[in-house]
Amino acid sequence: MRKFLFSFGFLFCVFASPVAGQNVSLFDRASSPLYNRIKDFKLKWPLKAILIWNKKTGRFICENPLTRRESYNSVNIQKLVRTKKGNCANLSSAQLMGVPLYHARLIGATLESADLTNANLAMSDLRNASFVKATSLGGTLFNGANLKGATLNSASFESPKMIKTDLDDSDMTGAILSDADFSQALLIKAKLVSSVIEGARFNGAAMDKADLTGADAQKNPQTGEATDFSGAQMQNARFDGANLSGANFSASILSQASFEHANLGEANFSDANLEGANLSAENLALAHFERADLRGAKITTPLTQATMTGAVYDSKTVLPFDDAKAHELGMIKK
Repeated sequence: MRKFLFSFGFLFCVFASPVAGQNVSLFDRASSPLYNRIKDFKLKWPLKAILIWNKKTGRFICENPLTRRESYNSVNIQKLVRTKKGNCANLSSAQLMGVPLYHARLIGATLESADLTNANLAMSDLRNASFVKATSLGGTLFNGANLKGATLNSASFESPKMIKTDLDDSDMTGAILSDADFSQALLIKAKLVSSVIEGARFNGAAMDKADLTGADAQKNPQTGEATDFSGAQMQNARFDGANLSGANFSASILSQASFEHANLGEANFSDANLEGANLSAENLALAHFERADLRGAKITTPLTQATMTGAVYDSKTVLPFDDAKAHELGMIKK
């Protein structure tokens, strides 16, 4: 019985609402519906702390798996938060493939180098959690989760679902997030520096002051899908040095955004608001600016075969050609 507890005990620190109102003797196969949800999961050792049910005290306690020293920090299975040092929210290097972690409260938890393939963290509270070098081969769900201030440096997730996820102030520097779905997510002041987001979707996301310096956001070479920022709000966002070849920025708000030295070949800015934006990109060949607002914008790069019909500019706009050429291209001066 003790061996069974050590194999699976710590998992109960991540289940919240699913066990509410049930018999707390969760290790009893006959009486626990939860057992069927975790019986096939294998864990990777060592773990710094695990959660053990203490029948005498009628509560869960933390225990160090090496010293078996118990820590009587109060742990509420329905309102789990990070406990003191030697805590039950340390899931470093854990094999969590397919584990249903939805609605869990793991504030400040450590999931560094954890395998989250097919894990479900939807609607979970993961504020300030660390996912450094965490991996997933696909199927990971973060929809509706709160990852505000979370650290995902060097994480590698294949096609993660982050729809309506709160990632404000998060750090995803160097993360591999190809084909990620950030639709309607909150990414204000988020750091995606040098990240790989090929074919990712940011439709309708809030990304004011986000930093995507040096990001690889070109079309996914395997699927051919373009990185999609359509309808996103990205005022004062930074894309300096990023590879945005073929990216879709249609109907997005990019006022005061910076694209200095970025690759914007074949990028689509139709109907976008680019007031005051720095578009001194490395490449703007075949880019689309139909009906874009370019008032006060700065463009010093040749617009080779770019489409400018209906684009609006003013006396403060810096263009690589004169008004006569702008008129010829169908631009409108206001």
